[in-house]
Amino acid sequence: MWCTLDSFLELQGCINYESAVKFVKELKTGGHQDWRLPAESELEGIYKNKPFFPLREAEWYWTSMTYARYSDGWQKMVHIVSTKRETNWAKKQIDSRECGAVHAVRP
Repeated sequence: MWCTLDSFLELQGCINYESAVKFVKELKTGGHQDWRLPAESELEGIYKNKPFFPLREAEWYWTSMTYARYSDGWQKMVHIVSTKRETNWAKKQIDSRECGAVHAVRP
């Protein structure tokens, strides 16, 4: 089940990854409070396959997939999925300090 609102609409702007984690942890809507960050495959399922999910204001969404890398210091990287309507795409990772959005999902 996908949340109707995303964080970009709800907060009227983008948020970093730590704020995204907090957003879904505190999200209580639709009579549910067990929202979470989606897996990369879940977002790809609605944004990278026809029929495409309706467009939102956000250019891309955070996923639950993270890892650390070293490049002039340790960085937390997060897999993201763009909202661009395309069936062929390259997987992308972004530093967790960047500004993105959340499209929450629940079991």
